[in-house]
Amino acid sequence: MFYIVLCRDNPSKKSLRVEHESEHHQWLREQQHPVMVRLSGPLLNQEENSKDGSLLVLDADSLDVVEKFAYEDPFQKVGLYEEIVIKPWPWGIGLALEGGLESDPL
Repeated sequence: MFYIVLCRDNPSKKSLRVEHESEHHQWLREQQHPVMVRLSGPLLNQEENSKDGSLLVLDADSLDVVEKFAYEDPFQKVGLYEEIVIKPWPWGIGLALEGGLESDPL
């Protein structure tokens, strides 16, 4: 089953994103997770031309596994996220990559 994880940053803690970004990226790329990261990227605040959240599409066996994964994110652990919303998502159109993160624009 696929899940969408939508994380909103706390506006008063913007510096934590820059401070912990490489740790967050490294953590997402680990192969030891019980989820497969299909897509991942920052959300943008176009008015301020800055990142203000994260969006992930995960492939996992259960909501419990996704919740545990989301709350282990280094950004969450340091208090960057103000809110995390997790929703089951029945993939509709497009191709879900078999191997997970295939392209790496970071």
